[in-house]
Amino acid sequence: GGQRMFVNCSIQEFIDQVDSIQPAPGGGSVAALCGALGVSLSRMYGHFSIGKKAFLQLDASIQNDFTNAFQQLQLLENRLLTLVDEDAALYPKILAAYRLPKDTMEEQNLRNQAIQQATILAIEGPYAIAKCAYDALLHIDVLLPFGNKNVISDAACAIVLLEATIETAIINMEINVAQLHDNTYKDAILQLRKHTKEKKEKMILL
Repeated sequence: GGQRMFVNCSIQEFIDQVDSIQPAPGGGSVAALCGALGVSLSRMYGHFSIGKKAFLQLDASIQNDFTNAFQQLQLLENRLLTLVDEDAALYPKILAAYRLPKDTMEEQNLRNQAIQQATILAIEGPYAIAKCAYDALLHIDVLLPFGNKNVISDAACAIVLLEATIETAIINMEINVAQLHDNTYKDAILQLRKHTKEKKEKMILL
């Protein structure tokens, strides 16, 4: 049959699928969902401001930046939801590569190539999740000073969830980076960690 769409599960069904002997959905899909939840909380913070009296008294360019960031967050929320399923679809590809025959030298070479290609996919998947979450932090930073302070705790929760998303995705990247003959991704991981830490330290909540 076709690939199961986890996004269409109930919350209970999704949790039961994670809490099972099946390898997917696993950490990557959970990271993507955590990110989507974080973004949705940041949008909740935005909903409590846009169109309200205090908001309409702000400078037009501030209103514009706020609205743009708010719209970008919607796109990231959608993207993270698609990544829940995309990540779950990666595992069978890796498994298929490891199951290739390895009796002859030629077969071994083909198998090794297939494993490298599948491993790159297994790094790119969580990297996309981490990148979406990081981009979301940048947009939340635009909302923070001008949002409704009564729901600032929701924005704070959003930031914590997005940090967790990035860290979870990085753990999934690192597991696969170890199998790779190439160092490119090690730098990408270091940059993500560094930029996330710097961004977090500069985000002023209250």
